[in-house]
Amino acid sequence: MKSDSNHYLYRGAPFQLAAIVLFLFRRFFYWPKTSSVFTALLIGVATVCGLVIFAWCLYLLYVRHQAKSILITEGVFKYTRHPMYTAFVLMDVASFFAPLSYDFITSTVLFYGYLVVAAYFQEKETLARFGQSAVEYYRCTPRLFFLYPFKKLLNCK
Repeated sequence: MKSDSNHYLYRGAPFQLAAIVLFLFRRFFYWPKTSSVFTALLIGVATVCGLVIFAWCLYLLYVRHQAKSILITEGVFKYTRHPMYTAFVLMDVASFFAPLSYDFITSTVLFYGYLVVAAYFQEKETLARFGQSAVEYYRCTPRLFFLYPFKKLLNCK
């Protein structure tokens, strides 16, 4: 039988799995055919950065803090509340070089809409579990890494 902390930890796994499936769908159907070296380099760097962030998250969640019932605020979680979703956004840069179509726009709305909804429910559960420490963490940590430079506007250390 799983402990309470393991139960909480693994409740996020379906969200992560669904995001992976949606991401792979977009990657398979919308991988751009580019002849530009700059575009290929940009896609490659963004994808590698996203994979590194994703792997770092998996390590922190499922290896380093696997049996602990604590709010993780170190490592990549120090810079963003949702580093896995930030990783998906980075890895998805390639799709934005694909030709526009109705199905591309639909998949974009579904993918990013899913990330917003999943983040909302995960944050709600985290607030219920960790209370005031989660409130303080959320107050000083942006949802996505791209917003980290604006941290000073949040009146945080």
